[in-house]
Amino acid sequence: MCEPVTAALMAAQFAMAAYGQYQQGRAQEAQQNYVAAQNQENAKAAEWQAQDAEARGEQEQFRQRLQQSQLEGQQISALASNGGAIGIGSSGDLLSHSYIMGQYDNNTIGNNADKEAYGYRVQSANYTNEAQLNRMAGKNAKKAGIMNAGTTLLSGASQFGSTFQFDNGSLAYR
Repeated sequence: MCEPVTAALMAAQFAMAAYGQYQQGRAQEAQQNYVAAQNQENAKAAEWQAQDAEARGEQEQFRQRLQQSQLEGQQISALASNGGAIGIGSSGDLLSHSYIMGQYDNNTIGNNADKEAYGYRVQSANYTNEAQLNRMAGKNAKKAGIMNAGTTLLSGASQFGSTFQFDNGSLAYR
């Protein structure tokens, strides 16, 4: 008389275990998808930082060019007020040197901004790659949950079959 109850409890145990494994796979998939979404947002933020670095670099280059123009104007004014020939001899060397140093400073500002933006773009790419890996891990976790649930059900059916048998239409222990 007890065999049907025991059999039902055993079947329920395996069914619940299988369902738990299935749900665990789905929960891991949801968690990985959440992390992937966070990484996608981080990738966008890193791209915005790269664009901001470029814009700040352009503004700093413009500011530096203005200062350079002011310096050259002051040098020309000082040379002219002292009666020097502008652009000839040592005054030409001074203006040429100032121009070259101004260009060097301007290029340095641009290169630094480009390097900063590149760093942020690398970060953005890394976040995007992590997001892709998270999504793949989520899919794999879901598949693993399904496979584990199936394995549990098969194992349960095998164990059930080795524990019970049908004898003249009724369930009995082996």
